[in-house]
Amino acid sequence: MSLLNNLKGIIHNLDFRLCFSLASLIISFIATFFSYRNTRIAKQSLKLNEELFEARTPQLVPYLRACFSYRLEKSQSKIYAFLISVSNLSDANNSISRLELQINYTRSNNLSNNLLLPHKPKLVEHLFLNSIKTLNVPIHIDAHQTIDGWTFFELDDSLIRNVNIDMYKIRFIDSHRKESNLKPIILQEILSEETLAKFIHTNS
Repeated sequence: MSLLNNLKGIIHNLDFRLCFSLASLIISFIATFFSYRNTRIAKQSLKLNEELFEARTPQLVPYLRACFSYRLEKSQSKIYAFLISVSNLSDANNSISRLELQINYTRSNNLSNNLLLPHKPKLVEHLFLNSIKTLNVPIHIDAHQTIDGWTFFELDDSLIRNVNIDMYKIRFIDSHRKESNLKPIILQEILSEETLAKFIHTNS
């Protein structure tokens, strides 16, 4: 009889320990599940916030459609003209507050420097092309919109005498002081008004 009671006690203790272990395992599984679920939700929320932040980050993307240089008659300066389009890829409106042509050059003594020329829309009057679309700074660009038009810069010959031009770069500074740029490689030189008119007609 004593042996039977001992066996019952052992079985009872085993059942209790087994139930306790199973309960602990279930609780651990539930805690792990909720921890994984909360981590996943947090990651998804972080990714969504990053995407929203990126979507509203200023992002202007310029494209070069055509460009040329033209020397004014009886003048010691040359006009540089660029037909550009600028797309606003952001969810927020933006604007171009500054538009400049940067010319990098090297002198005969191998010293490098650069010039910054401001955009001068009124130069179009010297080209007798008043009918073409020019850009006037500041330039407002709505979210996910694209604007286009001609930009003009004037360079005095004396500023680049006896130098080698290394690079042209058009700089776009937006209202957030963020810069985008274009680097034209080939700049066609136009020598006559007739050729200029044909070029503008073809590329506008």
